[in-house]
Amino acid sequence: MGDVGWLLDTAFPLRDTDHMKITLFIVGGVLILFGLVWALQGFGILPGSAMSGHRRWVLIGGVVAVVGVVLEVLAARMKKK
Repeated sequence: MGDVGWLLDTAFPLRDTDHMKITLFIVGGVLILFGLVWALQGFGILPGSAMSGHRRWVLIGGVVAVVGVVLEVLAARMKKK
């Protein structure tokens, strides 16, 4: 079977670094969102969950949100190839 790299480059012009950057932005954004929701539930601002009012979720949510911010910063600092 012949080399199909040219076909992949034509169909998907993004380089590996671009894919990683997009992935990091998406994962970071999701972690920030989940972290904030969990923290708000821990504070009791978002009621209706087993997590509501439990301070442990404030800590867990805060840590998850910070990890998300770190991923966003890393993605923003990545250089294009």
